[in-house]
Amino acid sequence: MMNRSIVVWTLLLVVALGLWGCPSAQQIQDVAPCVKDTQQQLLVEWGTYEPYEAKTGLSFELTTRGELIKVVTNASGTTRTHVAWVPHAQYCAMADDVNATFLKVQALHSPGTMGRFIRYSNPATRVYLQAVWNPELQTFQSRDMRRVYDELMRLVPTDAID
Repeated sequence: MMNRSIVVWTLLLVVALGLWGCPSAQQIQDVAPCVKDTQQQLLVEWGTYEPYEAKTGLSFELTTRGELIKVVTNASGTTRTHVAWVPHAQYCAMADDVNATFLKVQALHSPGTMGRFIRYSNPATRVYLQAVWNPELQTFQSRDMRRVYDELMRLVPTDAID
């Protein structure tokens, strides 16, 4: 009887330590504290695409939980891969910066053979904003979006960029 209870307690301890000590790298996090109820589905996307080359592109998505997702589009289709978690304070600062920049630059669509873009979409409030510019040109109109794009790219680990 004593041996059986020792075995049961040992098994429970091993299972508890295994669950507690090895959290998943992709565990679900809470929504950032700066996110309002109407912003739960807010998504910030940015990347580069080549519209004339079979719709290929590399982009990233940032969710309100701070999840950073890599999106690769090519002739075979689209793949989405979890890349990292962004700290909530950093997410809140970036979301505010993207929002403020879209308020400042309300219209920008000047792609070339390649286009860079930033999208701000919130289905709950039906707000869908997109800025597109030619990364080969340094125009006055695109300067604020280029700055925000560079800040967003700093969130991406270097090994996630192809």
